[in-house]
Amino acid sequence: MTAKSSWERFPERGAVSRADSQFRAVVCFPNRYRLAMSNLGFLSVHRLLNAQPGWSAERAFWPGPGGGARALESGRPLQDFHLLAVSISFENDYPNLLSLLTAAGLPLESAERRADWPLVLVGGPAVSLNPEPIAPFVDACLLGEAETNLPSFLDWLAETDGPKEKLFEAARQIPGLYAPAGYEEVYDAGRLTGRRLRADVPARIAVPRVRDLAPPLAASHIVSPGAEFADAALIELGRGCAHGCRFCVVGFAMRPPRPVDGRDIIPQAKQLMELSPRLGLVAAAATDTPHLGELISAVEAGGGECTLSSLRADGLTPALVESLGRAGQKTVTLAPEAGSERLRRIINKGLTDEDLYRAVELCAAADILHLRLYFMIGLPFETDEDVKAIVDLVKRLRHRVIRASRARRRLGRITLSVSCFVPKPQTPFQWAAMAEAGDLKRRARLLQRGLAAVGGVEVHLDVVKWARLQALLSRGDRRVAETIRLAHRMAGNWPQAFKAGPLNPDYFITRPRDQGEVLPWDFLDTGVSRDHLWSEFERAAAAKITPPCPPRGCDRCGACPP
Repeated sequence: MTAKSSWERFPERGAVSRADSQFRAVVCFPNRYRLAMSNLGFLSVHRLLNAQPGWSAERAFWPGPGGGARALESGRPLQDFHLLAVSISFENDYPNLLSLLTAAGLPLESAERRADWPLVLVGGPAVSLNPEPIAPFVDACLLGEAETNLPSFLDWLAETDGPKEKLFEAARQIPGLYAPAGYEEVYDAGRLTGRRLRADVPARIAVPRVRDLAPPLAASHIVSPGAEFADAALIELGRGCAHGCRFCVVGFAMRPPRPVDGRDIIPQAKQLMELSPRLGLVAAAATDTPHLGELISAVEAGGGECTLSSLRADGLTPALVESLGRAGQKTVTLAPEAGSERLRRIINKGLTDEDLYRAVELCAAADILHLRLYFMIGLPFETDEDVKAIVDLVKRLRHRVIRASRARRRLGRITLSVSCFVPKPQTPFQWAAMAEAGDLKRRARLLQRGLAAVGGVEVHLDVVKWARLQALLSRGDRRVAETIRLAHRMAGNWPQAFKAGPLNPDYFITRPRDQGEVLPWDFLDTGVSRDHLWSEFERAAAAKITPPCPPRGCDRCGACPP
């Protein structure tokens, strides 16, 4: 099946292919089409590239139409492009980068690729946290939010002969541009102790953010029935998050929080409804959006409907929930994360049981009877009692759903998504250990047994081995690249790769870090000070809450401008 015929299986709205530009880029997503087309980061890079004078951009996926070796729109081999811009949102897609390069007929190592082959540029949330495990495979990383540096990079690339040899020069000029070949990690007795500069490049790299976020915001410009959110046009409501949950990348590495007033988004939302009447409103904490209800009401008045990403239980109001019900929301997603109030204080979630009860009752009053709840197991300082508390909390919430369902003669349901905690870079828990695999499996069984007899509750559990792999790829240094390479050669057999490789994966996965230890990502500056992250880790150990970021900013963590 050709790339074109595979594409036409999903009749996209808004797709445009430009083939008359001087410079050609292909935006690659190392995962499936259905996920890529519901990823605003991927879509934003594609839109920015096509908006740049002199450039045209197509798309490629792995695995995907044409086996990932050809561009979706034209069917061109990936080697025909000047730039391969790879967007990586999740660390578990790092190995797929190697599959994509192999399918394209390119050597895995940047040092082995010829100057006349496409430049391999990677970006995305995962890369902006810790790019080191894939450093040998990429020519450059563009860190942070693409609006801040992608246009400048494209201008530089268009004006430069032999750009690969001049990347160090570009790294000195373009914010957030990281050229891995200019650095070398230093070890002492197997422990990372620092980095040595191999060229004239910045020793520390600031990860740039859009400071004054305002419409037009990142939004879908292509809508497809083959996407994860089928036929929905997505639009962001803001970036970052004010609440500072200590496990969360968005709440720390993407500061400062930048919610946008819902009234200001209405004109763009109305325009987007010409592409699709079904809008997905995207934010880490949608309820932090000022005048969100007015935005939803405007969409409803225009004949559309809204779906929202995860909501904070303590941010729901009767008017907002009623607007959601009228606008077609069938399920509300809440993220308690932990079953006990003690553990929610440790992770700085800032939710009480009463907040959750009230949220469920508000939703039921608006005839929204289906709940999706996100929990984690293996959190720092967690005990078996905290896992049992998830069971007790779900039963109490289920009782309220049943009571509301009877009144409406419809059966509501609860779906639990339970993930394994993975300590992430650039968060207060970056020093914490991941729980042992046996403990995670035992706690998962404890949860399953506790809810087995509870009707109307469906439980989806994380796969422990993939969570452990995520921890390795999140927390590793450049030595992990060899393990990724081995797994690629062994067709994804990670246990075999671990046996054949020189590294013990538990050194990165289940080992706690000391306060003064050099971390692989310490050379990145997200704006939040290391001292602040450590103080939050200490507050977690004492189960102390830290209040959310104030609306006008502060000097607490360093992320806000003076």
